Amino acid sequence: MAAKQAMVYVIEDDASVRRALERLLRSAGLEVRAFANAAAFLKAGCRAENACVVADVCMQGMSGLQLQRELQQAGSPLRFIFVTAQDTEETRAEAIRAGGAALFVKPVDDQALLDAIHWTLSLSADRSGGGSPGGWDQSPTTKVPLEACRSAIFFSEVEPSPSHHHPDKETWTC
Repeated sequence: MAAKQAMVYVIEDDASVRRALERLLRSAGLEVRAFANAAAFLKAGCRAENACVVADVCMQGMSGLQLQRELQQAGSPLRFIFVTAQDTEETRAEAIRAGGAALFVKPVDDQALLDAIHWTLSLSADRSGGGSPGGWDQSPTTKVPLEACRSAIFFSEVEPSPSHHHPDKETWTC
């Protein structure tokens, strides 16, 4: 039986950002379902296999962070990439505690987000081999796309190669 096409769920309360993310992901050949809030996502009963979520941190009602924690407590293997307009130490700490794969600050670099999604989906695909709790492959051999590392904060045990550092771009330790 053929594997299902990768699915990316976008949960964003700003309609223009949500549409832009949908267009970007579809243009990259990804299947996308978008939701205006966490409640609509939960009501839809989405699949968790070969999928990930791109969610806004701050939304009316349930935040993206609260949604991730709720799904994690329910045993869902869905991995989250968070986006935010408010990059603070508190937001970063909350995203780590919630179990996020990455945190992007708006406006998001398109290619970096696509790289992060493909990386996150590859980690999700590796779950079948066991690994650490929650499906994370946190081994030192896990590779994060370099371009994605320059534009986001990743929450794993990986560092980008210093030989590829560009002085005009800030590189976060992954």
